[in-house]
Parts: sequence; C-alpha cells; structure tokens
Amino acid sequence: MTAVPHVPTDWLVELVNGYGSRPRAAAARTDEPYPGLGCLADLPEASALGEGQLIGVADRLWPLFASAGPPERTAVINDLLVRSRLTPYLDHEARTCWSTSLNAPDKLVTAGCVTTLMEVVAQGGWRRLGTCEGEDCLDAHLALPGRSRRYCSTTCLNRARIRSYRARRR
Repeated sequence: MTAVPHVPTDWLVELVNGYGSRPRAAAARTDEPYPGLGCLADLPEASALGEGQLIGVADRLWPLFASAGPPERTAVINDLLVRSRLTPYLDHEARTCWSTSLNAPDKLVTAGCVTTLMEVVAQGGWRRLGTCEGEDCLDAHLALPGRSRRYCSTTCLNRARIRSYRARRR
C-alpha cells in the first residue's frame, strides 16, 4: 500500500482551474500556457506528472465542483473514492491517514485531492464547493467555512457588477 499525499486546498483549486478543460475553454485560455505546480513542485508524485496527466486529474475533479446538488456530488465523490481504492489508517499520533493500492503518480495525486475534498465537505458541507457564476467563467472555488460564495475571484465579481450597472443604465 502507498501513502496518499496531502494536497493543499489552494493547490487543488488551482489545478482544477489551471488545467481543467472546461474552465480553460470557458475563459478562452486554451491557447495560454499551463501554470506551474506551485507549492506541490516538491511533491514527487505531482512533479512526475506531465501536462496530459494533470489535465486528466483536473477533468476528473471538476464535475465535483460543477454538479448541481448534493446527490450528484455524492455520486461523483463516491466514484472517485472507489477508483482511488482508498483505505484509511491511523498513524502513531492517532491522525487519520489514507493509503491506496495504486502506484501511478496521477492516481496518487487524484487520491490526495479526493481525500482533501472529502475533509472539506465533512467540515463544511457541499455548499463550500462551487463554480463561478461569472458570465464567461467556469472556474472552481471553495467557500470559507460558514460563508457562501458565487464568484471565483474579485475580478469575476467586479465584472458582474459592471455588467449589472451597465444593464441598469440602458
């Protein structure tokens, strides 16, 4: 069994938005270069991945953010859990950790992302996951615990406000 790497939530969202086919197409970023690995560049499993594998991981995770409601999201995360072949265990400090029988780097990173999202949902519910409501954006986002969120960034929020203002002025 292989230990599943910890994946920070910020990096996970950056992965989905930077490499996901749907978010890149919606924002007309398909011709732009892909971003670097950022904080996971030191993680051997992530640094071993090529662009195609990162795109695959992002495309497997994006539906979890974009699904309409809890039943669909539950089905998506349960499918990811089964495909990741995750097994929980306790470490010497009684923390819950995860292992998998899979060894491929893309499968390990996917498993790490799934365990991170499972923790996010367990702590804050499904409403923390979403996609941007901006007109030309499908980026994923995570709301802070106890707060709601409609846009992925201040930029998308400001664009929506400007569009609304201009529509009212006509």
